[in-house]
This record gives sequence, structure tokens and C-alpha cells, in this order.
Amino acid sequence: MVTGPLGGAVGLNPPPTGTPSTPTPTTPTPAPAPETPGIDWNQSAYDVMRQMLDQYGLGSLSSVLRKLIERGITDQASVMLELQNTAEWKQRFAGNEMLRQRGLGVLTPAEYLAVERSYAQVLRNYGLPEGFYDDPSDFAGFIGNQVSAAELQQRAQAYSDLANREDSAIKDQLRAMGMGQGDLLAYMMDPNRAAPLIQRKYQTVLLSAAARRQNLGVDEEYAGRLAELGVTEGDAIRGYGSIKAGLHTFQTLGDIYGSTFDQRDYEQEVFEADGQSARKRHGLASQERAAFSGRSGLDGRTLARDRAAGQF
Repeated sequence: MVTGPLGGAVGLNPPPTGTPSTPTPTTPTPAPAPETPGIDWNQSAYDVMRQMLDQYGLGSLSSVLRKLIERGITDQASVMLELQNTAEWKQRFAGNEMLRQRGLGVLTPAEYLAVERSYAQVLRNYGLPEGFYDDPSDFAGFIGNQVSAAELQQRAQAYSDLANREDSAIKDQLRAMGMGQGDLLAYMMDPNRAAPLIQRKYQTVLLSAAARRQNLGVDEEYAGRLAELGVTEGDAIRGYGSIKAGLHTFQTLGDIYGSTFDQRDYEQEVFEADGQSARKRHGLASQERAAFSGRSGLDGRTLARDRAAGQF
């Protein structure tokens, strides 16, 4: 007995005596095919789809999935259709439900998850802490309102620019408007707020801050109107600088000559090219010039200074 290469016993017969005979060729008998290990196809389908549900954050639907498979529903399309009709699925993909209610096309689960990841990446880039605006319920509103990742980034950038400004006038203005950083962030990130409204609010702060720097009165409603008219921060800085330089003079002239010329008059002239306000200011200047040869309402030094400043 000789042991074969695979550990089996190999028997050897002694060679026959006499003339050796030529062996007769034989057709080898094929080895039996190995048995296929037993596979529970239902269990395999369940495992694959359960993994998918876990990735969607819907592990709670595993019992529903099990019952579907036990009923003989094993192809993915049919299973998905059944699962999508559950309350748990609709809550997880609430953004799709919002789109559907508006008659718009919905995202596939893969597309939906990809959009959520893009939102999360944008917000992480701006240093928002983990757990803040990184939950599916936070993103559902963005998706349902068709907010793109690029638009979300614009909102985050607007907030970041505003929050990081070192200008004390802007910070004071935010506090005066009752807007803390948390309130401002929620405002910027609210998907129910239209982008133009966000930009108007942002611009209103900048324009109001320009007036505050000059120690002038701040009217948020009027600053909002200027924002709608397209007045930029640079326009406001230059305009309120001019107003500061001449306002006191023309207020005093108005008191002397029985007229009024206040900050709003000056703002309307400077920012809105209001002809009536301009005529009122020029009229006061003309009265002062006419009186200058006699008894002036203002002393010569004041008038000379304002002429040098370009107010007359």
C-alpha cells in the first residue's frame, strides 16, 4: 500500500510474468460534479436588501422586508415599490414627497443620498459643528425646495462674510436688529426663504452700518428700500460720508430760514436723485448766499468751509 499525493491509498498489482501485453486504452470516466452548496435564495435577497435599507437609514423596515420576501416578492423593483409606500420611507425621503406634491420629478434614492452628502460637505466646509444641519430631516426642506448645493454654498458664504466681518458698526447693527449669530445662521440656511430676500436682508445690514459709522440715524426700512434700488455698500459709504459733511449745516439753515432739511431729504437726494430734495437744499444755499452780503445766518467761516466741501 502506497500513499498517494492527496493522502489516499494507491494499490499496486505485481507485473504479470511472460511477455507484457499492450494495455488497452480506455475512455476516462468523468468525475462527478461537486454538489452545489445549498443556498437559501430568500435569505440572500433579504440580506442584500437589508444592507440597502441600512445604508438609507431605514433598518426599521427590515421586518416589512422579511414579510414581503416570505410572500414571494423577491425582485428588487417590486420590493422597492412596496417599501416606498410605507410611512417610514416617506419620512426618510421627505424631500421627494415635497417634490411630488408640487408635481415635480423625484430623485432616486442614490441621487437623494448624493445630494445630502453634497449639502453636508458644503456646511462642513464652513465649520458648522457635527450634529447641526447634517440630519436627513434638515436636508429634506432643501431638496423639497430644489435648493442646489451651489445655492446653499452662496447662503453659507453670505453668512460667513457677515459673521466674520470685524467692523464693529456691522456687529452693532446686527444686535440693533435683534439678530444674534444663531438667528442669522438659521435665517441664512432656511430653505423657505427666497434667495433675494436673504440678499436684501444682508444688504440692508451693510447699508445701515454705513450710516451708523457716520453716527447718523439708522432706518432699517429705508435701508431695505435702498437695497431694492440696488444701492451698494460702496455707494452707501460714499453717500453717507457726504451727508455727514453737510447735514448739520443745512439743518441749521432750515431752522434759520423757516424750512426743514433733514437726513431723509439728504438721503433721497444722494441715493435716489430726488429733484425736490435737491431743490430744497439748493434753495437754502441760495438764501444763505443772498444774505451773505448783509447779516448772514451763518458766519463766513462756516460758509467757506462748506463751499470747500462742495456743499454749495
